[in-house]
Amino acid sequence: MRCLLIVAALLTAFSGFGQSPLTPLADDRKTFTLQEEDDSLVKPSLASDRGYTNGTRMLWSWTPVKGSELEKLATILCRHDDDEHCQRAVTAGIGQNMYTPEFLLSPRPIRGDRPYGGWLYGTLMFDATRLTTNDHVELYAGVIGRDSHAADAQIFVHKHVTPGAPDPLGWKTQIGEWAAFLATYERRVKLLPRHVPDGRPEWFDLSPAIGASAGNVFINASAGVTMRLGYNLSDQFINSIKSSTMALRMPLDGFTVASVKERARHEPKPDWDAYVYVVANASYAARNVFIDADAGQYLIERRSNVREHRAGATFRLHHFRFAYQQTWRSSEFRPLVRNITNSDRPHSYGMVMISVGPRP
Repeated sequence: MRCLLIVAALLTAFSGFGQSPLTPLADDRKTFTLQEEDDSLVKPSLASDRGYTNGTRMLWSWTPVKGSELEKLATILCRHDDDEHCQRAVTAGIGQNMYTPEFLLSPRPIRGDRPYGGWLYGTLMFDATRLTTNDHVELYAGVIGRDSHAADAQIFVHKHVTPGAPDPLGWKTQIGEWAAFLATYERRVKLLPRHVPDGRPEWFDLSPAIGASAGNVFINASAGVTMRLGYNLSDQFINSIKSSTMALRMPLDGFTVASVKERARHEPKPDWDAYVYVVANASYAARNVFIDADAGQYLIERRSNVREHRAGATFRLHHFRFAYQQTWRSSEFRPLVRNITNSDRPHSYGMVMISVGPRP
């Protein structure tokens, strides 16, 4: 089923091809992105599910048509600067996250470990990009609980894709059902760009960022920094799946309005880019519904301070981009009773991303 989803998504994205990569940036052609995060990508074991165990998301990104309602909303984020000084971008998407305890064979709540939880959502994102800054807003609306169908998804995969994996028997104990809303904001500043001797392309940059989230899913504030090293560092951001209280995005791509416009005017876009990156984030978490909802029943306590480190690599050829990332996250909770799984140890998971379109 997952392979069919990937094939169908790529076929849909390829339908937008056939136009020159030098087409002006203010068109409505969409770039399609498919992301899969799973702890089994790091530890390929039939019993690797724990914590944030899976996230899947599909995104469509484009430059809004001038005068459209979405462009007007993005203009607010640009503080009404014209598009020569502030580039607008819009992204829409759908996704699903699932969270489980480590021991899947118990139909009862496991004291000292997190509860089962699922989140199905739609998202709308806005970017306002100036010469060395990027302002980013994400809006989420969805459902938590049985209507998220996280239980159906995990049971299906364990039965038909990885039949040797244990059946997750505790989904009937998952956290309650309610509508879920979330808004996030982030500002990123690009520092220390370095170029090859002729001035192009960039091969190194450093970008610190601050951000915050508010809603009935997560409440937090975050800070972090990203370092990238490679050939022809790209001109735009690709977002990570919103899986925890970390507000900061995964910047596979950089930004600079001036370089984008000058490149479009004077020289063709390079056919490929490749680089590696590392990210260090820290956040103060005031709410995490997937831990807080039944904390008293499960005898766990949310940790306020969460740290996260990521390392990854990405490669683009023409209209196709592939990326892999590995994330290490400190424990998001502490057990108030002992349990045999040591479930509060740090968590690690992998991410695979495929992006197809005019600006992957």
